[in-house]
Amino acid sequence: AGFNLNTTSYSLTDLFTSDAVNQSGTYRFETVFSPRIGTSYAIGTGKNLYASVSQGFSTPTVAETLTPEGQINTDLQPETGTNYEIGFKGNWLNNILYTEIAVYSIQIENLLVAQRVAEDQYVGINAGKTTHNGAEFLANYRLLLKNGMVVTPYVSAAFNFFKFDTFINNDTDFSGNKLPGVPNYSVNLGFDLKSATGFEFFGNFRSVGEMPLDDTNSGATAAYGVLNLKAGYRFILFKDANINLYAGANNALDERYASSIVPNAVGFGGRAPRYFYPGTPRNYYGGIQLNYVF
Repeated sequence: AGFNLNTTSYSLTDLFTSDAVNQSGTYRFETVFSPRIGTSYAIGTGKNLYASVSQGFSTPTVAETLTPEGQINTDLQPETGTNYEIGFKGNWLNNILYTEIAVYSIQIENLLVAQRVAEDQYVGINAGKTTHNGAEFLANYRLLLKNGMVVTPYVSAAFNFFKFDTFINNDTDFSGNKLPGVPNYSVNLGFDLKSATGFEFFGNFRSVGEMPLDDTNSGATAAYGVLNLKAGYRFILFKDANINLYAGANNALDERYASSIVPNAVGFGGRAPRYFYPGTPRNYYGGIQLNYVF
């Protein structure tokens, strides 16, 4: 158990004298009390249940407080949140299999979000109350084969249920809508292979669910999957020196997808809003790495 007590103040010197507004002065955020309590219980050797309740905060950055007119938005408040989490961590089969699972719920007040007001211009605003519910899972297995070969398959996943609880902006009520820019799930599947002869191979497939584009949830990205592959060979050149030859392919299936989006994008000059930033197409790489230990 523990707590954090924070008080933040800042002084502002307004050197922009061309307008009639003088924001010089000292400003202070309200004092934030953030307690935390956690517990764990060993249900067996290498197997533990845990639970925690904690609170945290985040003060606005300078970029978030700056307006397009060059003023500082002194009305922004720090976002605060309460996190409830329970989970399990455990080793199985003589530590060959490792698993983790966690379920959490984060209640945030005054969430700081960027609102686009003009082309390439954003302002920070507090978004009322939001709820971030989710679950995460991880498992990896270490398999020993003949000739000193080790194969480690793994899987990790995250499922997100993030929404606005209370958010009214410009007389529009977004309460109950999903948070934009957050995929509803992401899953990573893969395996690593290493041999005593120096050969290595890595494969990973990442699947990402759809993401809402804006606060109104008027549209969403399409779900996608990306396959990455890499192979290498490491051999000893002489004592204390080795060479690693490697090559790989990113997006091996040449998937067309949006790697990121601009939430709440606005079109200007009669153009459609640009929500999507495309991911890179299939590409290849290779290299030689020399390592020497002095």
